Amino acid sequence: MIKEEYRLNNGACLQEFKSISENGPLLVIAPGGGYYTLTDNEGTCVAEKFAEYGFRCFVLRYATADTQDPCGADVALNDMSAAVRMIRESDPAAPLFLLGFSAGGHLCASFANVWKQEETKYGLLCDTLKPAGTVLCYPALNFDRILHSYEDDELPDTIQNKITVFQKLVRKGLAGNEETEADLSKFDVIQKVNSDTPPSFMWGTEEDELIDPETLYQYQKALKKYGTECVLTLFEKGSHGLSLATKQSAYNEKMINDDVASWVEEAAQWMKGKTV
Repeated sequence: MIKEEYRLNNGACLQEFKSISENGPLLVIAPGGGYYTLTDNEGTCVAEKFAEYGFRCFVLRYATADTQDPCGADVALNDMSAAVRMIRESDPAAPLFLLGFSAGGHLCASFANVWKQEETKYGLLCDTLKPAGTVLCYPALNFDRILHSYEDDELPDTIQNKITVFQKLVRKGLAGNEETEADLSKFDVIQKVNSDTPPSFMWGTEEDELIDPETLYQYQKALKKYGTECVLTLFEKGSHGLSLATKQSAYNEKMINDDVASWVEEAAQWMKGKTV
């Protein structure tokens, strides 16, 4: 249940949820949606679930192309920075984690790579904005598969047209426009991992039609290069967008997967292990 709502810039909103704990770890949740919308089943139900574990949860409804102008991944990153700064003003000491799905996972990873720069930008004390860790759920660490994997496929015109429209939406969501020549390589968060990037718990599925599982291994390798922990679980079955993979988040029976649903308990315990 929503406890409070806070308005940020560009129409973005931070929703705070009730928790069983008044001093538990902080958790900022970023739904997915390709930066062109926000996916309904990756916000409220996730916050309510992790609130049961004693996390003080916030859902960040960041800038997306379907509702806000300007939009783009950079604008959403500003929203994440503003949200973390706002939370830290009221609680500067509690462990703070970021949890994101798909494009929301990209957003969390993006902030995890630049939090130190954000501190410098706003003249904050050392480690004020540092996340204790990130939980990345089928994260779009780069957008190569979405934007390029269908180019050589011999698909019927009707399907190809739908894919083309979808790719334009993703480009607009990322860069704020639909230009096909726009350089989107700058949104590859794997290449931006550094010594200040916090530990990560990550999961995906081998059947994901939008996320290349290899990118998850690449992110793990990039973190380990700096001696930073990255727990990675790759489930055999399951499509993109499963969220909790339970009845609580599922749109249909195919989105219920008991094996995948185990990620919630594992992620909760991993985060709690970082607070000891």
